[in-house]
Amino acid sequence: ADPEVAAAPRDLVRAVEPLVDPEAVVSGVPPVVDGAMELDFLNMTESTMVLDHLKFADRKPIPAYTGVDVQEEVIARLLALNPDRFLVVTDEAVEKHHASYLDALGSTGIPVHRIVLPCGDQCKSMRHLQRLIDWSFESGGTRSSVVVGFGGGALMNV
Repeated sequence: ADPEVAAAPRDLVRAVEPLVDPEAVVSGVPPVVDGAMELDFLNMTESTMVLDHLKFADRKPIPAYTGVDVQEEVIARLLALNPDRFLVVTDEAVEKHHASYLDALGSTGIPVHRIVLPCGDQCKSMRHLQRLIDWSFESGGTRSSVVVGFGGGALMNV
């Protein structure tokens, strides 16, 4: 187990979201801060989360939100996306120490499917990539599903 994950005193979640209609209005969920610039993300009002952007080669940056003690906000933001299901990808260390973090998603009636990958660079293999692809189909993943990367480091590379 990763001792840093076990000892982490804060919540750290990166949620990669699908394209969202900017005209949509979601109440009760705060916006995010991108550096010093506040964003009116889906007309939300206040936030303790910070917006980062994952940049992959020449592709459009993907939003990723981080923060400390933001579990309720994370859950609210994920639910505001109105997915048909959640596909949660995590690693063994995060699963061992923080498995219940996203449990509130399941209490809404929206299906939550979880897959646990090995820690570190072991998860970066064609075998695990194929496993993820197969799992997403077996879980009924659609364009309306939200994939949640719950962890960091090598897991985010997958």
